Amino acid sequence: MSEIPFIRRLGKIFQLDLRSLALFRIALALLILTNLGERSQALVAHYTDSGVLPRGFFGQGLFDPWVWSIHFASGQTFFQVLLFLTAVVAAFFLAIGYRTRLAVIVSWLLELSIINRNWLLNTSGDKEFCMLLFWSMFLPLGAYYSVDRALNSANEPLPKTIFSGATVAYTIQIFLVYWFAWASKSDPVWWREGTAVSDALSIDYMATRFGKFLLNFPSLLVFFNFTTLGVELLAPFLLFVPWGIQYCRGIAIILFILLHAGFGLSLRLGVFAFVAAIAWLAFIPSEFWNYLARRLQRLDTQAIQIYYDRESVSTLKFIYLLRTFLLLPKLSVLPAQEHPELLTHLQTHKSSWLAIDTHKHLYSQFQALQYLCQISPIFKPLRFIFNIKLIKWVAKKIYYLLARASLLETLNFRPLIIRSSRLINSVTLFLLGCVILWNFQTFSFFSYKVSQPIYIVDKVLGLDQNWSVFAPRPFLE
Repeated sequence: MSEIPFIRRLGKIFQLDLRSLALFRIALALLILTNLGERSQALVAHYTDSGVLPRGFFGQGLFDPWVWSIHFASGQTFFQVLLFLTAVVAAFFLAIGYRTRLAVIVSWLLELSIINRNWLLNTSGDKEFCMLLFWSMFLPLGAYYSVDRALNSANEPLPKTIFSGATVAYTIQIFLVYWFAWASKSDPVWWREGTAVSDALSIDYMATRFGKFLLNFPSLLVFFNFTTLGVELLAPFLLFVPWGIQYCRGIAIILFILLHAGFGLSLRLGVFAFVAAIAWLAFIPSEFWNYLARRLQRLDTQAIQIYYDRESVSTLKFIYLLRTFLLLPKLSVLPAQEHPELLTHLQTHKSSWLAIDTHKHLYSQFQALQYLCQISPIFKPLRFIFNIKLIKWVAKKIYYLLARASLLETLNFRPLIIRSSRLINSVTLFLLGCVILWNFQTFSFFSYKVSQPIYIVDKVLGLDQNWSVFAPRPFLE
């Protein structure tokens, strides 16, 4: 095998799999919805003029003029509810991958707006959450397992990976989170005494019941102390190892998800543990998805055929959506007009589509949907559910309700093209430079301050960040 050129090796280091980005997208959307649900429980108290932080407070010179929030536009409850509902809709569109880039832009705008409206509630997790959404605007999150993919009208086949300025920026940003978190832990309780984890768990309002239980094992906590330092220092470098990339990234993903699971189980850190774990989903290597595809696609779905009424464009959209979200990409979809006997069958059964299995059995309407769900890799383990009469009855009612609705008519076929843009690459790399400079500013070892233009860029875009969690040491109260 010939030696791989340096630039190709560099591309392999920084490329991300589009299927991993799709999983990352769905997890992000679910976390947005969860976070909105939690914040909405005290919406009046935290985001209106009737609450603890009315807008008049921000006019007293105690707030950075470059920090903005759409939520400042009104202190009325109705307006805040409207913004929260808008964020819910954007998160739903992000989850299903419909107009994905627009959905993630709106989600980022509203998430940054929310945390700027009431900074008293924020944790490092909220800042990292905004950071993930920000870089996501430049990543093709909707290339797989999405409405955008299902209704793709472009003839150009989509790649499985992407290498761009955005993938470089995202990778280095995740590295910065952990490296500066490690570098900020300068107190002897971290490096010599090894009691920092014990000190953190001794903060009563932050420790969970499990965290307080761990205080009974001081030797174990010392081990966790130095393990945390070692993982934060060394494991991020696994992202840049050019050999055995799939193994190095697999190890890094497992290490950090376990690390954040431990944080989440023992400490009350808001969304931090979930956000930090989700960030690593984008790095799942292609080899994982290729292996999973071989394991799941045991049935030769090319032998299964779907016929539809060519006069019904909405039916074709519905079938393409099924093919995408049921993970049945090899299904043959053909117009019934080419087979008069099948067209007659559709007209007789008042159906717009049917499925023919490998044994030439015909399924129409809801029966066809039920059959496809039963052979779908994602739903096959749950096929027994369709034998429950109540669930089957409810599913059938929903199916026919959607079939009569005009929702699909609002969805249009649009080209989905994945390519690296020089302009976008330049913008993302410039912004990455701003982020790097800001991070060095937060490190006390350097007597460095960013210039005013970079300060403004970082503040306006919410790229100002500080990863000194429990640093230089946990402060006991």
